[in-house]
Amino acid sequence: MKITRNETQWQTLVKNQQTSGLTISDYCQQHHLSTSSFYTFKKKLGLTSNSFVRAKVIQQIEFMEEQPSITLSVG
Repeated sequence: MKITRNETQWQTLVKNQQTSGLTISDYCQQHHLSTSSFYTFKKKLGLTSNSFVRAKVIQQIEFMEEQPSITLSVG
Protein backbone atom coordinates (compact mmCIF):
# COMPACT_ATOMS: atom_id res chain seq x y z
CA MET A 1 0.00 0.00 0.00
CA LYS A 2 1.43 3.35 -1.04
CA ILE A 3 1.49 6.07 1.61
CA THR A 4 1.08 9.65 0.43
CA ARG A 5 2.77 12.27 2.59
CA ASN A 6 2.36 16.02 2.39
CA GLU A 7 5.19 18.56 2.37
CA THR A 8 5.02 19.16 6.13
CA GLN A 9 5.32 15.43 6.84
CA TRP A 10 8.36 15.13 4.55
CA GLN A 11 9.95 18.17 6.18
CA THR A 12 9.53 16.52 9.59
CA LEU A 13 10.97 13.22 8.31
CA VAL A 14 14.02 14.95 6.82
CA LYS A 15 14.70 16.96 9.97
CA ASN A 16 14.22 13.89 12.18
CA GLN A 17 16.72 11.96 10.06
CA GLN A 18 19.27 14.75 10.38
CA THR A 19 19.06 14.68 14.18
CA SER A 20 18.78 10.89 14.47
CA GLY A 21 22.45 10.13 13.92
CA LEU A 22 21.43 7.53 11.34
CA THR A 23 22.49 7.49 7.73
CA ILE A 24 19.72 8.26 5.25
CA SER A 25 19.76 4.65 4.14
CA ASP A 26 19.40 3.32 7.70
CA TYR A 27 16.73 5.90 8.60
CA CYS A 28 14.69 5.11 5.51
CA GLN A 29 14.95 1.38 6.14
CA GLN A 30 13.78 1.76 9.76
CA HIS A 31 10.87 4.02 8.75
CA HIS A 32 9.88 2.08 5.61
CA LEU A 33 10.71 4.98 3.29
CA SER A 34 12.02 4.91 -0.24
CA THR A 35 15.50 6.46 -0.28
CA SER A 36 14.85 7.92 -3.73
CA SER A 37 11.68 9.63 -2.47
CA PHE A 38 13.55 10.86 0.60
CA TYR A 39 16.29 12.45 -1.52
CA THR A 40 13.70 13.90 -3.92
CA PHE A 41 11.75 15.62 -1.15
CA LYS A 42 14.90 16.69 0.67
CA LYS A 43 16.03 18.47 -2.49
CA LYS A 44 12.53 19.83 -3.22
CA LEU A 45 12.31 21.29 0.29
CA GLY A 46 15.72 22.93 -0.10
CA LEU A 47 17.15 20.96 2.82
CA THR A 48 20.20 19.70 0.96
CA SER A 49 23.68 20.89 1.70
CA ASN A 50 26.45 20.19 -0.76
CA SER A 51 29.18 21.33 1.61
CA PHE A 52 28.57 18.79 4.36
CA VAL A 53 28.61 15.04 4.13
CA ARG A 54 27.47 12.99 7.12
CA ALA A 55 29.80 10.09 7.71
CA LYS A 56 29.20 7.08 9.88
CA VAL A 57 32.23 5.97 11.90
CA ILE A 58 32.36 2.21 11.86
CA GLN A 59 35.75 1.72 13.49
CA GLN A 60 37.86 4.11 15.49
CA ILE A 61 41.60 3.62 15.78
CA GLU A 62 44.29 5.58 17.54
CA PHE A 63 47.50 6.26 15.65
CA MET A 64 50.56 7.50 17.46
CA GLU A 65 53.72 8.36 15.60
CA GLU A 66 56.97 8.06 17.50
CA GLN A 67 58.57 11.48 17.89
CA PRO A 68 62.34 11.98 17.73
CA SER A 69 64.10 12.87 20.98
CA ILE A 70 65.02 16.50 21.65
CA THR A 71 68.32 17.24 23.39
CA LEU A 72 68.83 20.59 25.09
CA SER A 73 72.26 21.90 25.91
CA VAL A 74 73.23 24.82 28.07
CA GLY A 75 75.84 26.92 26.34
